Amino acid sequence: MYALRTYYDDNNNITALLKQPSYFKGTAVNNTVKTGLDYSITPKTTIGFVATGMFIHREGNNVSTASWMQPAGTVDSAIFTGNNNTGSFKNGAVNINLRQEIGESQNIAADFDYLHYSIGSDQDFINHLLTPDGYTEQTRSNIPTSIKIKSGKADYTFKTDKNSTLEAGFKFSSSSTDNFAAYQNLLDGQWVNDNTKSNHFIYDENINAVYTSFERKMGKLSLQAGIRYEHTGYHAHQLGNAIQKDSAFSRNYGQFFPSGYISYQADTANNFTFTASRRIDRPVFQSLNPFYFIINKYTYQTGNAYLLPQYSWNLEVTHQYKDLLTTTISYSNIKNYFSQLFLADTAKGILLYSQGNVGSTYTAGLSTALSVSPVKWWSVTAQATYTYKRLKGFNGNDYTSNINQLNLNANNQFHIGKTYTAELSGFYTTKALNDVQELLYPTGQLSAGVARPILKNKGTLRFTARDLFYTNAMEGFTSFPNATEYFIIHRDSRVCTISLTYRFGKVYKARKRTDGSASEEMERVGAGG
Repeated sequence: MYALRTYYDDNNNITALLKQPSYFKGTAVNNTVKTGLDYSITPKTTIGFVATGMFIHREGNNVSTASWMQPAGTVDSAIFTGNNNTGSFKNGAVNINLRQEIGESQNIAADFDYLHYSIGSDQDFINHLLTPDGYTEQTRSNIPTSIKIKSGKADYTFKTDKNSTLEAGFKFSSSSTDNFAAYQNLLDGQWVNDNTKSNHFIYDENINAVYTSFERKMGKLSLQAGIRYEHTGYHAHQLGNAIQKDSAFSRNYGQFFPSGYISYQADTANNFTFTASRRIDRPVFQSLNPFYFIINKYTYQTGNAYLLPQYSWNLEVTHQYKDLLTTTISYSNIKNYFSQLFLADTAKGILLYSQGNVGSTYTAGLSTALSVSPVKWWSVTAQATYTYKRLKGFNGNDYTSNINQLNLNANNQFHIGKTYTAELSGFYTTKALNDVQELLYPTGQLSAGVARPILKNKGTLRFTARDLFYTNAMEGFTSFPNATEYFIIHRDSRVCTISLTYRFGKVYKARKRTDGSASEEMERVGAGG
């Protein structure tokens, strides 16, 4: 990893330069286990059971030198930082599901899920000030997190006639997170607790929802209308210590979320669809955790316990021509938009990376997707998306930023003779704006792969290479109230992989298993979830 950061004042003059070459190496071990069972009690009744588990272990070390320079280019000071870190992610989940058909036109489906996540992080930091009278600082931390989720849903489907379907259901979920952070500093050869960073945070959340929808087909016209009501209640408790006070807060809220579409099949080749929906997106659990995570001596990352959900209205008009061409015009308006925030703590002399709700975001887009096979042995899927994005409002202040951005991506599939298959894919993104304070410069990458069957077609040998020309860098500007920061980060994005897969036994027709009732909650689990 290599990072180059330049700071500018409001007059666009260089005030400081942070040059930080970093070298990282580490290992990761991932294991995933999934098993399931479907049992038919009667031809119309099925009970299913699915169990999954995952274990990820990561170890790594990172060394870097940060140099601060005066506007004239002379070095003001330099700090060497070493960081050893160990991370673990464990997950176990159980799903029980039931499917019951009632006659030819009705059925009931139910899912119940229990999930448990255990996330651990241990870090050791050492800082050396590289001057004749320099100092040495050493810090260590242990940050375990436990997340428990219980979820269930039941859905009823009634086919009123051959062209109409009524659906209704309800869902509940209960989640509990227990987060602990213990920091210590090495002082005079003894490890001493650092209560300015140590913390204990507990968050409990309950969500209940009821929903219904009606779908009907009338000749060339198809339509669906639905509505969902969700009620959320949560309680957050931040336990105190010798120097930090105990605090707690709770919140309850409910909202309606309508959705629907109208589709018109003009002829055998052309279809037009209009969709509209209002939705809610809740922050991931780790983003609510107010702990400090040390990046380096002067940069910390922290969560925001007061982060609110974001709400959006989404409108789309789509035209599809056969299976060849799809064109979409879209518009969305997001309230309480999630954005990364860069906050300066001048009293402590540190920079804080956090998340917050930054007002409103307006997005208008035009995309087109093409799927074609120029010759028998070559097929292409390509997409181009143009987006205009406007972000307004920042942390209670009047702050506006906007961007025109274009994303291009393509995937080529080749059949070479009767044995080999190959793939060539890539993407390119112009300047982009995902957060209100951060502008990203253009980036892209090209990847390729080749595969062939072996062992009487029971095995597949595959070679892939990602980011062939090492062009997928993260580069841009971050804006602060009185300065801007230039950065460029090169990751280990150029990766080559050789894999062998082998199929045992006979091939049976796969039966699609339930997605369960906790898919939305699973998406809110960070650190590998």
